[in-house]
Amino acid sequence: MAVKNGPNMFVSLFLFAGGTFLACYVFQSNGWHSGVSPSDIWKGLSKSTRVIAVAGFIASAYGLGSMLNNLVSKRAG
Repeated sequence: MAVKNGPNMFVSLFLFAGGTFLACYVFQSNGWHSGVSPSDIWKGLSKSTRVIAVAGFIASAYGLGSMLNNLVSKRAG
């Protein structure tokens, strides 16, 4: 089975941090603070703003998965 190499650790860390920052920025710029539920903020977002938030979530998840994959592959090989 062929193993596909993902992005290196630096790119993975950048994707994780950038995606997390982007999603948090979208929510905080639309009124999210400690007493407000994120689902209430989500309901008030426009479609284009939701797309930006989802892109941040996807980048964050992809970066985290790539970081974990890099760590596991370095230990195994």
